[in-house]
Amino acid sequence: MKRYLSVKQIAERTGQPYETIRSLAGRKISKGAGDFPLPACVVGELGGRSATYGWDDREIDDWYAGYALNKPHARSKMIE
Repeated sequence: MKRYLSVKQIAERTGQPYETIRSLAGRKISKGAGDFPLPACVVGELGGRSATYGWDDREIDDWYAGYALNKPHARSKMIE
């Protein structure tokens, strides 16, 4: 069975604040803006308030490698 990452799990995996990841994901889902990956799975209506989203761990790792290099923040850390 394939497992997907939630926003909370992405925040924990990357060391970024939950609110930052939630904001990046929300902008991508609602407006298609930014380089954050689109969810790999959606339960419910895409963009809907009650939808649940999941991201592929490899896509997140690839995205974060570039994000951490190009937009360094005090809390950023590279995935080991």
